[in-house]
Amino acid sequence: MLAKTGEFYVVYLPFGGVTSLTLGGPSQTYRVSWFDPRNGGALQNGTVTMVNGPGTRSIGSPPGAGDWVAFVRRLGNYPPVIESIDLESDVYAPGSPFALRVFAHDGNGLEDPLTVSVDAHGPGFDETFPAPYRGGELYSLYVQGLPDLASGDWAFDVTVTDGHGATATDSVTISRP
Repeated sequence: MLAKTGEFYVVYLPFGGVTSLTLGGPSQTYRVSWFDPRNGGALQNGTVTMVNGPGTRSIGSPPGAGDWVAFVRRLGNYPPVIESIDLESDVYAPGSPFALRVFAHDGNGLEDPLTVSVDAHGPGFDETFPAPYRGGELYSLYVQGLPDLASGDWAFDVTVTDGHGATATDSVTISRP
């Protein structure tokens, strides 16, 4: 077992099964998620998704047979994380549409939806656009007819907001000849 008492606990169960865990620290609610070490993929729910500590609590069983890793973490409003912001290469070409990709995730898990918005600032231009969800950690914005990215400095400020109101911000700037 790997643990930071009161924050998170990681337990490897080589044969699956139901298990209990002794949670230390102050009174807290913890999210229980499961990882499949053989096949990888996203965290999954098992038979128990939340437990309250401190004390010894059943974390239930994993979502399937075989070996599993239980990840039990203190429930809190962790802010979203922006992994990267990418501009597509044709954004510099005259007359081309604007395209931007944001890779973001939320530390609270998949149950906490994200919204992503992009503030575009350029010569004589200032507008906010939503970046629709595309799957996984990808949110992308494709705008036909952004004023052909006129010559000058352009800033694209990205704000990611989770369902609890926590935010993360980042930006990318380009200079267009």
